[in-house]
Formats: sequence, C-alpha cells, structure tokens
Amino acid sequence: MVDAKTTSRWYFVIAMGRKAGHLALGIGKAAGATLTLIPEEFPLHHIPLKAVVDTLVGAVIKRLSYGRRDGVAMIAEGPRGSASTPPTSSGWRTSNAIPTATFRIAEVNIGEILKAEVHKRLRTFGIRTTIAAKNIGYELRCADPIPADMEYTATSGTARRNTCCRAEAR
Repeated sequence: MVDAKTTSRWYFVIAMGRKAGHLALGIGKAAGATLTLIPEEFPLHHIPLKAVVDTLVGAVIKRLSYGRRDGVAMIAEGPRGSASTPPTSSGWRTSNAIPTATFRIAEVNIGEILKAEVHKRLRTFGIRTTIAAKNIGYELRCADPIPADMEYTATSGTARRNTCCRAEAR
C-alpha cells in the first residue's frame, strides 16, 4: 500500500486460489487493498475477461475522482472460472486449446494480461496510469508461520489436550 501511494501507481496482485477467493480476500482485507476480486463475486461459472477489466478500470477511475493515482487490486488467480485453456491478451480462452492435464495456471501471467487490457481500456478514456503486476502465488505455501500463527496453534493445541485430559479423568 505504501509503495503504491509513494510511487502513484496501481499494483495488480495475483494470489493463488484457482476457484476459491478466500486467500485473496484474506490478504486484501489484511493489507487494506483498494479492491479485491474473487471468483465468488461473479454470477457466471466462466467469468468474461471484459467483466474483470471493467471492474478494474472502474476502480482506477473512481480513485482518480478522489484525487488518488494509486491503488492495490488483490485478484484471486482463478477469476477465469473453470476454463481448461489459459488466458491470453485477447481473452481468457485461446483458439489453440491446451489439455487440462498440461495446463498449469501458475504458468500464465494473469497479472500482465490484466495490466495490458486495463491500460488499453484506460487509453480510450485518455487516462494514463502506471500499473505493476505482482504474483504472490505458490510461495505462500512455503512461508514460515508468523508469531501470531505459532501462538494461535500452540494455544489451540493446548486447549485440545486439556479438554481430552479432563474427559479421560472423568
């Protein structure tokens, strides 16, 4: 958030979560993101690229109306629904279908695709802005727990052990 504000740019941050947005929602809430997009917000099973781009463009324009050129959009990597082919700059689907078995969503740079499409749409309104795309996908699985996580799990484990010990003593 601070980097976005000091550099007057937008960050499109892509978080892992193929069909569920709970990680992106939690990260966006904790970071105070300007906008968080999760697949559950869209009524369609397959979410059109245009719907995602329109939402992001609307957020940029709204922030500009408040005099802010910065923002952070937290986006779940799965806004494309269950399509079995990777997204491209012309849309979520490609004409050369890649079988699901060989397609890995981590290999597709969704942030760069969204960045290009949002830039293109903003240019039609005569708006120039800087956007940086960041992917914080699978490395989240390997992150060390923070002290709050360690305390929470230790407390939960202790409480469970005490409950079991009391039940055995009866």
